[in-house]
Amino acid sequence: MESACLLPQDDTVLPDLPPKKNSPLRILAQTVQPAQRKTPIVVGAPSPSCPRTEFSLTVADEDLGDPVRSQWYVDPNQNYEPSATSPVFNGSPIFGGSAVNRTLTAPPAMLTYLQGLSNAQEHVIEVWVTDGDFVPGPPTGATRPDRTLPDGTVVEDTAFTDAHVWIVTRVETCP
Repeated sequence: MESACLLPQDDTVLPDLPPKKNSPLRILAQTVQPAQRKTPIVVGAPSPSCPRTEFSLTVADEDLGDPVRSQWYVDPNQNYEPSATSPVFNGSPIFGGSAVNRTLTAPPAMLTYLQGLSNAQEHVIEVWVTDGDFVPGPPTGATRPDRTLPDGTVVEDTAFTDAHVWIVTRVETCP
């Protein structure tokens, strides 16, 4: 008896895998500044003797090609509609390059707005992040363009969001 190796004779190649679906992004809680949810803040011109409160956080997104966008709300209303007492500030998109983690900071216009807040009441600062595009209304409605698969099929691509909230207990002004 002789031994032999059997090789398949068909040359069928497996089809290409479809593109990877969008991965959820997430705010890394240990990177949020200020670290306390309930916090006093210091506003005004920063100086060595009076450091101004900075709002920042790091977002992890495995999809390096996705820009991460942010919207910052001060005392948001129920529908997240901007108004004179509930302004919305858009952060600059942060592109991944080769970094999964991306640091976002509050827009300068928001820090300027905080200088006019009343010290007599608590205020809410809320940041929403997405790997899609924000649409008018609640920030949970972020969207992404549809994706076309190699066979020509068009599929919906899901945008993900995450949020963080601070409660401002007191507003102090740098002298």
